[in-house]
Amino acid sequence: MRSRFIELITVTASSIIELSTTLLITKIVAVQLSKDGYGFYSLILSVVALFSLLPFSSLHVGIERYIIEYKNRNKFARFYASIYLIHIVFFVLYLLLLLPLSPFLTGEWNEIWEIVYLFFITKVYKQFVFCILNINRKRISILYARIIDLSIQLILLYFFLIKGLSIQEILYASIVSSLLTIGYLVYIDSHNIYLKKVRVSDFLLVLKDVFSYSYPLIIWGIFAWIQSMIGRWFVDFYLTKSDVANFSMIFSLSLLPSTAISVIIGSYFVPIAYSNEAKSTGFIGRYVNKILFAVSLVWLVIILTFLFLGEYIIVLFLDVKYLNIYWYLFWGLLGTGVYTLGQLSVYELYYYKKVKYLLLPNLLPGLLTIVGCMIIVPFWGFDGAVYVNVFTYVISGILTLYCTLYYGRKIKIIYGNC
Repeated sequence: MRSRFIELITVTASSIIELSTTLLITKIVAVQLSKDGYGFYSLILSVVALFSLLPFSSLHVGIERYIIEYKNRNKFARFYASIYLIHIVFFVLYLLLLLPLSPFLTGEWNEIWEIVYLFFITKVYKQFVFCILNINRKRISILYARIIDLSIQLILLYFFLIKGLSIQEILYASIVSSLLTIGYLVYIDSHNIYLKKVRVSDFLLVLKDVFSYSYPLIIWGIFAWIQSMIGRWFVDFYLTKSDVANFSMIFSLSLLPSTAISVIIGSYFVPIAYSNEAKSTGFIGRYVNKILFAVSLVWLVIILTFLFLGEYIIVLFLDVKYLNIYWYLFWGLLGTGVYTLGQLSVYELYYYKKVKYLLLPNLLPGLLTIVGCMIIVPFWGFDGAVYVNVFTYVISGILTLYCTLYYGRKIKIIYGNC
C-alpha cells in the first residue's frame, strides 16, 4: 500500500511538471507573440496534432496493451527493441511524402516546414518513450525527464527572449529539449534494448500486432482531430489570425485540466489496471466508476473557481489581451468537462480489445463539427465556431460514456463467466 502511495505521488508530481511546462510555454508565447503570430503558431500545432494522430497516438495505445501481453507470454525481452523501431518506419514515410510536396507550400509554410517536421518527430518520439517507461512503471525516471524537459525549454526561451521571440525559436527550444529528454530516457532503458538481436520477422510481427490493434483508433483519430482542430481552419478562412488565436486559447485553456487529469489517471492507473484485470475480471470497471465520480466533483470545483476568478486566471496563464475570451472559456470548460468523463471511461474496452465499440462516439462528433462549421461559421462567425466546438465536445463525452457503460456490462457477463 505504501509503495502504491509513493507511486501515486511520483506520478502526480510528474504530471504537475508536465502541466507546468505547458502553462509556462503557453504564457511565454501568449505574451511575446502578437495575436496574429499566435494564430499561425496554433495552426502549426494543429498540423502536428494531425500527424501525431496518424498513426502515432493510436500506436501508443496498442504498444501499452501489447507490452503487458508480451510480458505475460514471456516474449517481452525478444520483442522490446522492435517496439522502439516502429516509429522510425512512419517517420521515413512522412519524410518521403513531404519532400515532393514541399515545393507546393507557399508563404510562411514554405519557410518553416523543415523545422515543423523536426518539431513533430522529436515531440512524438519523446511521448513514445514516455509511454514505454510509464507502462513499465519507471516513475522516478519519468519525473526526472520531465524536469529536464521543462528546464531546457525555459533556459533556451530565456536566451532567445534577449533579442525577441520568434515562432522558429519556440520550435527550436522544443526540438532541443525533446532530443535531450529522449537521450536521457533511452539511456535509462538501454539495458532492455538489444538492437543487434532484432530480427526482421520479430519486427514485422510486433508491427502487425500493434497496428492491427491500433488501426481503428487511427481511422477515427482523423475525426477526433476534425472535432478538436478543424474549427481553427474555418476561423482562419473566414476571419483573421487574431480570431484563430482567440479560438485556440479558449479550447487550449479549457482542455488543460482535462489533460492534467487524464495524464495522472492514465499514467498511474493504466499499468496497474491492465496487470490486475487478468487476475480479477471487473477490476478496471470498478475503479473507473470511482474515478468518474471523483473527477465530476473536481470539474465542478474547476468551473466554480473560474466563475469567480476567471479574469485573474486568464491574466495569470495567458495575457491581458485575451480577456475578451472570458465568457467563451466558461462554455469551453463545460463542454470539455463532459468530454473528459467520456475519455476516462474507455480503459475497459481498450483492455479487452473492443475499441470498435467506440466507433460512433469518435466519428459522429467529427462529422457534426465539420458540417456545423460549414453551415454556421459563415453566418455566425466566431461565436458559431466556438459553440459548435462546445456542442460536439458534449456529444463526444455523452456518446462515449453510453458506449463504455453499455458494452462494459456485456464484457463483465462474457468474461466474468470464463
